[in-house]
Amino acid sequence: KYLLDLLASNLIVRVQADGFNGPRGDGFPLAAMFSSVSTECEELGPVLEAHLYTVCPTAIPILSLPTSKGDENALMESLGMIKDKNGEFESFDKFLHRTEGLISIMADIMSSFPSNHTLLGGREGA
Repeated sequence: KYLLDLLASNLIVRVQADGFNGPRGDGFPLAAMFSSVSTECEELGPVLEAHLYTVCPTAIPILSLPTSKGDENALMESLGMIKDKNGEFESFDKFLHRTEGLISIMADIMSSFPSNHTLLGGREGA
């Protein structure tokens, strides 16, 4: 489990980094590796989903969202916005860039070979 956690953690860090999802196209090779590994190791799916949900709850849908009582901080936290050392939330542009990378790697994984993988719903989920 430690190795799976380490793999998923490193993927999440990489896709949130500046420059990911750019013209280099680094998402598809990573996605292909993860989908290939998932055909041999079914435990990877729940570990990756947990890491995705931790940094971007909107990427993994849930049935009920926190109730809105007009608390902007609760809304920002429920979306997965990150606070800096001073307790300030990241800018909305930074949040959107991170979310774009996370959703992009999910789509890359879902559409990757081998066609029989089930990671994040596999090709059927795409």
